[in-house]
Amino acid sequence: MRVLVTGAGGFVGFHVATALAAVGKDVLAGVHRSVPDRLRDNPGVRLVPFDLSSDMAPEIDGPVDAIVHCAAVLPSCQSDPDRLYRANVAGMTQLIAIAKSRETRTFLHCSSMSAYGRISMPVVGADTPDTEPDAYGRSKSKGERLLDEATADGGLAALSLRLPGIVGRGSHDNFLSSTLGRIRAGERVQARNPDALFNNIVHVTDLTVFMHHLLDALPSGHCTIPIASDRPVPIRSVLSALFEELGLAEAVDYSEAGQPFLIDPEPARALGFAVPATLDSVRRFARDYREQPGPGR
Repeated sequence: MRVLVTGAGGFVGFHVATALAAVGKDVLAGVHRSVPDRLRDNPGVRLVPFDLSSDMAPEIDGPVDAIVHCAAVLPSCQSDPDRLYRANVAGMTQLIAIAKSRETRTFLHCSSMSAYGRISMPVVGADTPDTEPDAYGRSKSKGERLLDEATADGGLAALSLRLPGIVGRGSHDNFLSSTLGRIRAGERVQARNPDALFNNIVHVTDLTVFMHHLLDALPSGHCTIPIASDRPVPIRSVLSALFEELGLAEAVDYSEAGQPFLIDPEPARALGFAVPATLDSVRRFARDYREQPGPGR
């Protein structure tokens, strides 16, 4: 199977590309500015220049059986909301054109919990409506609608995963990754709602295993679902586990603010996701910094 993985120079895309190459997939790794050494030197991977903000589609010879779209312009990298929105929508448009021209059968889209916008419900599920998302969230939901249209004729099967905090060594731009960075730096952690239950986490290894499964098991059409861990635990238990795994004394200031929520893992479980326990994922994330090397750059 020949798979195009966009955003392969980033955290999730790197792990997806290398994991698929390790199981024998022919991986086309879409990269822009950053190319980890372990990707460049991987014999199962061919690098393909891919720029979300460019009008030029990537040059690809031959078929593309599946696309895993991990690339995105993030708010942390682009402060102009209009440019951010246009770039992410343009990237999806390019990829759908590739899928149509290369007779692609499967399209996996890394969407985001940001597409839900302002969340006021205690549990977020596949049917939770979007409410006032920011530009990044709107760009992701627009990509989902484009996939709705692209799969209408039945030739393409697609899934949009509204990702929570994806963690692992080198992860960033989510609550747990930022928190672990502060803990390792010896800083006090600021956290909210210590007794609120939490499951807004998936370890990147579990995500890549799920995506590999989906390449051969995706039903026709397009659907959008959230994904998260199982067996929620209070925030204070999450942070205690991080400190404990790193062998450090807890240093946390708690406050009560905002609207906490849980994420329903059942839609992903129904598609074959072996849903891990929240605390297991948290502890594995902390251990990554003791036991596993990160992507070389």
